[in-house]
Amino acid sequence: MGPLHKLLLNILGWFFLCLGVVGLVLPLMPAVIFFILASVCFSRGSRRFHAMLVNNPWLGPHIRRYHAEGGLPAWVKFLLVAGQWAGLVLAFVLFVDDLRLRLVMAGVALTVTILILSLPTSNKTDPG
Repeated sequence: MGPLHKLLLNILGWFFLCLGVVGLVLPLMPAVIFFILASVCFSRGSRRFHAMLVNNPWLGPHIRRYHAEGGLPAWVKFLLVAGQWAGLVLAFVLFVDDLRLRLVMAGVALTVTILILSLPTSNKTDPG
């Protein structure tokens, strides 16, 4: 892997990390997914940045579990997508009247849904 490829992966990693931080505040964006995506990018682009995420006391356990199980269980994917779309509908009903803003929000939600569903699915079936 060349240095340009590693640079691109690191840039994507930082982009996803920033989205994860935003997702901690916004109810429509599941933060952990973006931290996992950042981890995947960093695992191929920078050992130091990857170690920073994996050893983080708050994020590390989630990321390590994702890697250990080989993906997200189907029930977690379902909860993430259902929660995201329920939050979107709630935002539409309670807060957002502008059609353009609704379209942007729906586009972001659709993109995040595609990202979630494209992640590998682990064989773990129970939530316990």
